[in-house]
Formats: sequence, structure tokens, C-alpha cells
Amino acid sequence: EQDGVEVSSRIIRGSRLKQIRGRGVLKADADSVLRLFQSSSVSKIKEFNPMYANGKDLVKINGHTKISWSKTHSAPFVAPRDFVTFVQMLRTRQGDIIILNKSTDHPDCPRGLNGCVRGTMYLGANCVRPGKNKGECEFTFVQHVDVGGSVPAWVMNKVMLSDSVSFVKRVEK
Repeated sequence: EQDGVEVSSRIIRGSRLKQIRGRGVLKADADSVLRLFQSSSVSKIKEFNPMYANGKDLVKINGHTKISWSKTHSAPFVAPRDFVTFVQMLRTRQGDIIILNKSTDHPDCPRGLNGCVRGTMYLGANCVRPGKNKGECEFTFVQHVDVGGSVPAWVMNKVMLSDSVSFVKRVEK
């Protein structure tokens, strides 16, 4: 635990990439966090994801389901990545907010577009549970991502683990 955020990882059978889980209590209400993840604003998304360079919603299926495209910045010796994800947001009867992301394909964004390497989001899940105190919520995320290309798995695992606490704190802002 660091800064009130618990982080763990596990190996997924058949993958060299770890699934990362983080959990913490945010000084933000659950609906504010939901609005953050619903946003298509590049500047808003960059607030919690500094690697985000650009993106757009390709298809809005309904009020809580969409297909989105996103592009990351390049890094030294690493080409920019892009992802096409199916995103579904739902609220349980208990008031928890679940946001699920999984890679998909879309004809408007073929692989190799604009010199990007296509990454794969095997699983992205965010759970936002209203807190016991007003203006707080419990935030849990799970990510299993392959950025594609030639980035070694051990590097990706280290980066994902080391950024987890910061990610939760950025969502809190």
C-alpha cells in the first residue's frame, strides 16, 4: 500500500503480461468519477491519462455503450500506440458504477493507421462504489493490456505497476 492505494498483480495463464489491480478511496463522489470516464474531451482525458494524445468516439451504441479510438504519445524509441475499445458503463442496483473496456475492431480505424502500433486491451475494468462518507468513493481498477510491438513484457509489467498509484491519484483530482 502506498498513499492509501493498494496495488497487486497476477500472471494470466498464457500471457507474459501481468494483470494489474489497484484500489483506493477517492475524495470525489462516484458520479464525478463516472463523468470523468464518460468524457470524450481530450483535455479532460489527459488529466488522468498523460499518455493520451488523441481519440474519439467512433460509435455511440446507446447512452452507456460505445466504441472508441484512442492514440498515445510516442516515447523514446517507441512508436505511438492506438486502441479501439468497446466501452460499457452500467450502474448496479446497489449503486456501484462498472466501466468495462475490451479491444475490438472497427472499419474506420484499421490497424497501422497513422503509423501507430495497435495495442490490445484484454480487460479494462473500473468499479466506482459510493463511499461511506459524503464526497468519497471507493475506486478499483483492473487492467490487462498489451501495448503491442517490441516492448518487452518485463518493461510493460514494471511500467504498469509503477504507474498504478499515480493513476488512482490522477482520477481523484
